[in-house]
Amino acid sequence: MTGPSADGPPRFERTVTPPSGNRTGADLTRRPYDPEQTRRRLGDLTKFAAQSAEIVSDGRAAFHTEQAWMTRAAATYLIIEIATVCEKLHSRVRDHFPDVPWRRIAGMRNIAAHAYDEVNDEVVWDVLAVFVPRLARDLGLPLKPGDPVVLPPGLDVAD
Repeated sequence: MTGPSADGPPRFERTVTPPSGNRTGADLTRRPYDPEQTRRRLGDLTKFAAQSAEIVSDGRAAFHTEQAWMTRAAATYLIIEIATVCEKLHSRVRDHFPDVPWRRIAGMRNIAAHAYDEVNDEVVWDVLAVFVPRLARDLGLPLKPGDPVVLPPGLDVAD
């Protein structure tokens, strides 16, 4: 955090240091693939899938009650978290799973994070009840958080 900006509240800034070596141009943006980082991120997705299942386990009717506003807010936040992790997955992982709708996931995140007035609770429910379990299955995620993440061949070796 850098402190107050001239026009309002504190701002968060990040300093990016280019990698050392003689790489230039587009090579500066390419980061080496790290299977351990992929395991951690897929482990996070496993945790979020379990949290989604917990919300869904109470049923659609309970999700839509007036008293469940906090649950609906948590569900929307889960969509943001899931999409953020998916966005941070290395391109090698995304390329390995070409049938996963990576752009649609990013679009869901953008709507949930930036267009709160366009968030439809029925769509949020469907994302948690249908899409998240399908994503977990397509990525081969463990059934329970804490279970080991087994990477498919080709993703289990660093660059």
